[in-house]
Amino acid sequence: MRHLVNIAMLAAVLAALVSGCRPTTEPEGTTQPPVFLFTPGDSQLQVTPETHVDFQVRTEPEGPTETRWLVDGQEQATGPRFRYFATHLGSQVVQVESRQSDRQSAFQWDVEVQLAPGEGPGFLPSASYLELPLTGEQLFEVVVPGQLELSYLWSLNGVAVGDSGSYTYLAATEGLDTLRVDVGGLAEPLENQWLVMTGGLWDNVHYSPVQAQQHLVETQGLSFLVMGTASGTDIGWFRNGEAVAHGDRYEYLAGSSPVDSVRVVMSKEGESREHAWTVTVDPLGTYPPAATGIRDLVYGELAGQVRITWAGASIGVFPVADYTVLFSHEGPINAENQALALCAGPAPHLGAGVIHSMTLGPEHGLELGGDIWLAVQTRDTAGQISQDLYNYSFSSVATWAVSGRVTDIQGKPLAGVQIRDTRTGLQVLTDDTGQYLVGPFSPGVNTRVQVGIVQSYHSDWAWYGCTSDTLDVDSAMPLDVVLPEKLRSDENCDDYGSDFLTYFRYMTRTSRASALRPNQRLYHWDSYPVRVYVPEGDSWYGLDMQAEARWAMALWNRQLGGEPIFQETGNPTEAQLVWDFTAGLSNSNGQVALLEPSDQAYGLGDVIPQLMRVWIDPELEEQQRVRETMLHELGHTLGLYRHSLCNSAGYLMYITAAGALNQGEENAIHQDELRAVRAIRGLPQGVDMGGYEGANY
Repeated sequence: MRHLVNIAMLAAVLAALVSGCRPTTEPEGTTQPPVFLFTPGDSQLQVTPETHVDFQVRTEPEGPTETRWLVDGQEQATGPRFRYFATHLGSQVVQVESRQSDRQSAFQWDVEVQLAPGEGPGFLPSASYLELPLTGEQLFEVVVPGQLELSYLWSLNGVAVGDSGSYTYLAATEGLDTLRVDVGGLAEPLENQWLVMTGGLWDNVHYSPVQAQQHLVETQGLSFLVMGTASGTDIGWFRNGEAVAHGDRYEYLAGSSPVDSVRVVMSKEGESREHAWTVTVDPLGTYPPAATGIRDLVYGELAGQVRITWAGASIGVFPVADYTVLFSHEGPINAENQALALCAGPAPHLGAGVIHSMTLGPEHGLELGGDIWLAVQTRDTAGQISQDLYNYSFSSVATWAVSGRVTDIQGKPLAGVQIRDTRTGLQVLTDDTGQYLVGPFSPGVNTRVQVGIVQSYHSDWAWYGCTSDTLDVDSAMPLDVVLPEKLRSDENCDDYGSDFLTYFRYMTRTSRASALRPNQRLYHWDSYPVRVYVPEGDSWYGLDMQAEARWAMALWNRQLGGEPIFQETGNPTEAQLVWDFTAGLSNSNGQVALLEPSDQAYGLGDVIPQLMRVWIDPELEEQQRVRETMLHELGHTLGLYRHSLCNSAGYLMYITAAGALNQGEENAIHQDELRAVRAIRGLPQGVDMGGYEGANY
């Protein structure tokens, strides 16, 4: 049967070249534009040196393509495949540009070439401090894995001395030298530094901190250090004259004394040397830690919860230890009332600028449903707390629910429709007015709602169900739903599986996205009846085209029933639809063009129409052919944007409408087409047709 349909479609295309219509925004036939598929699918790639990545582009359906490959803007190859070799560390951009017929596409990959963990360069010697006698030599090296091409810059006391992978140091003078190497060609710069001590017994001795006067806060610590002493030197440390340590380091901790004296005494081979520092100590509390503010607040997964985030505070005199979250239902928190605020924590400090988070709930005393003020308090390792408090306030919601009304396409309320929350399985039914309410939910969760799941045809309860978009506390209310009646399409055309919704979505171009409509939303006239301007005009064979257009609109109005869908106006400037009988505008019998909006090359169904033009060829000779063409083109203006897939069912909207009036005026427009236009008019503007259930046949 499928082969027979394809033969029929081919015959129809040939017939259309002679007598069919072609909307300006819908290509004839069944040929679909190619889809370009790119491999790898991930646009962000990480590889190691001396490896390769295979890139490929192909199309569905397959066909000849012109493809070129570029790396950092420079063309490297042509053809459907390209092998990229990672020869250098760093970032590169791989681009592909591909064309098939009049369709083209492009894709881009960001390739980051990095060393694997543990494969970075090493340094010899590994010790960062060395002692050498005068005229002594020492070889310093950068150990590189594999065959990486790196750059080097050696500097001695800030002066460049070499650019290879190694450097030989000569101890020419007494003193402390600083040798440094900077390694380039890696993803990030790398450097290493050595201190080399040369010379006499005391000439190379250095002290840390360098400044003799130090200023600290009570309980704050400080390391005192002697560097460059000869091996075997005896080193003793004294605090306010009392011996406190032995060795090259003393760990000082400030106490309550406002001034301390720290002295180091060194002796070797009967010679001695000493050095002293004075430490001024301020009382604890003089320098409290920095404050931080709440960055964001969202509702939690469970009812009554909120989750807050903040950035870690900067380091003060003492390291930051942790944070406490203060909150109040009474008003802003300040230094005077912070002791009365509720609190949660502590949360450990993770680093300055690092995002921290905490979830608050009823167990902390939090009560949602009103105004709440929150602040974060910083505590350092000395036990000091931040003095400033940055309040964050919000009006909280305890719970939320989904509510709305369910109607048919005529606006009549539907009672007893099942509403189901997909997250919890909770179900309710609409009341006699079509109203429903399902919930409550925590403000921190989102859900989707299924409406009216009924799987039978030709019964009192035969409606296509639908599933909503994801809903949350900000987008849920109200959710009004329109359900189309579940029907079978004409069984003489099996291209739609005998399902009306399948037929409807194909004809309205909502079965898939389009180039300028990246979704499956239904767009139609914003208001009805559509205002139409019909100019005077005759065909080449004497037919009154104005009268024929009025006849076609009247037939559509009569067949649809109810309020007219077309209404003529004598003012072309206020018209939404304009007839045109000018010769030579197209090579088909009739054509519909979307004139407004015109900011992009929209096709029929891509956007809410504001102005359309219906063109009819004045060279048509027979009155019946003129009328059939007019009826067909009006169908396009009403939302039947595509051509029917087969002509065996007698569809007016087949690619050629020839013969539609053979069975009389009342049978010219197929019942499926009338039902589809009624559904288009009754469904909400912009409704997502992808949310409606498919047929169960």
